[in-house]
Formats: sequence, structure tokens, C-alpha cells
Amino acid sequence: MKRRIELLEKELRILKELWLNTKVIATAYTNDPVKDN
Repeated sequence: MKRRIELLEKELRILKELWLNTKVIATAYTNDPVKDN
């Protein structure tokens, strides 16, 4: 049971990081749509 909780926490951390990365990229794109990158 403890192992399952640890795996869930790990997955949540990964999802959170992915979401933050997506948010940063989306924000940068929205703020500067003319930029090449």
C-alpha cells in the first residue's frame, strides 16, 4: 500500500512539472506571438 502511494506521488509530481512547463510555454507564446521560438 505504501508503495502505491509513493508511485502516485511520483506521478503527480511528473504531471505537475509537465503542466507547469506547458503553462510557461503557453504564457510565453501568448505574450509574444510574433517571436520565432
